[in-house]
Amino acid sequence: MLSGSKHTLTKPATSVDFSVLGFRRAASVGDVPQLANAQQGLLNGPHGIPNVGNTCFMNALLQCCRQLLLRVPSHLLPESQECPLARALQAQPFSESNVKQWPCWTFLPTGPQRDACEILEMCLDPKSPLHNSCDHAVCYGALLQNLTVHKLERHLHCRHCAYVDEKVQPQCILRVEPQVNVQTSILASLQEAPVSDFRCDSCGLMGARQQTVLGDLPPFLIVHVNKPGVAACLSAERDVRLSGTDFHRFAAVHHTGETTTSGHYTATVATQASAFHCDDHSVTEQPHLFTDAWSNAFLILYRNNEADVLHQCGGSHPAPRSVVIDAKEDSEHFFGDNANTEEEEPACHRVPLLPLLEQCGDPHPAPRPALV
Repeated sequence: MLSGSKHTLTKPATSVDFSVLGFRRAASVGDVPQLANAQQGLLNGPHGIPNVGNTCFMNALLQCCRQLLLRVPSHLLPESQECPLARALQAQPFSESNVKQWPCWTFLPTGPQRDACEILEMCLDPKSPLHNSCDHAVCYGALLQNLTVHKLERHLHCRHCAYVDEKVQPQCILRVEPQVNVQTSILASLQEAPVSDFRCDSCGLMGARQQTVLGDLPPFLIVHVNKPGVAACLSAERDVRLSGTDFHRFAAVHHTGETTTSGHYTATVATQASAFHCDDHSVTEQPHLFTDAWSNAFLILYRNNEADVLHQCGGSHPAPRSVVIDAKEDSEHFFGDNANTEEEEPACHRVPLLPLLEQCGDPHPAPRPALV
């Protein structure tokens, strides 16, 4: 940890207005059944998914995304089944012949193994070829993006003058290098770091320090752990605390193999009472994994415990607060108990994160990220 360094997180509002997403309950269309009831789905174990030709990467992702959708009120789900992911995201059993008929294989032909993180990015991007034919209002890609998107701000400060270069990148997946566990890996990824090859546009001298800021914390946080070759990824703890906000693990993708486009993918998911290991069509209950760390985690999905998914059409949502952890303080703030010092951010320093639609009367102001 560099002397004098710091990283900044943003605490979200205490409630998230899901009514602005513009999604409603999925309706039956022809012989396409509705998505399973969320309450029942969270009590029961997941259903296995047959492998139809090196499709373990997709099977693992679907298990995780199904669990995410089971935590969203059913009346906010897309009202039609036109999205190529609609059938595959139904939390119910499918035969091998039915799986082969899923529309998503038109865009992801079976046969070659694929990088699960890259495919997840495609699934979460409503502008990707997978969603070209989708109406944005009934697209699962748009819904999943809204539930997971956040902004990563990078500030480059010249070491010799006051020049600052700022870049803002919206993303749905937070990428980290493995550092002991998930929480430590996230905090390390936000660590201030020197950039020796930066040439200042103002003074022309070399050298800067980069400050990374994680914007408003989304209802669901997806963390991708960089896989160091054939070595196993780190273990994912059940609970992560960021910026005074608790996140609860509910799904993860695991990978074994030399590269992310080879080997094998599996998933672990948690229901309300137990945990299950999903290996294509085989699903095994693993009660001890309900609380234990999940080893070799490649993609981990966490639920923001402060996001109220049932809140709709309420009052305005207060802007988030910023939290700064300084390296000059005790090291346990970074690698230990992650104690935080909260500061109320001046309103004039906040900028909008996501455009929200005005519905049900008064508009809901967009949450705003903290700036350094």
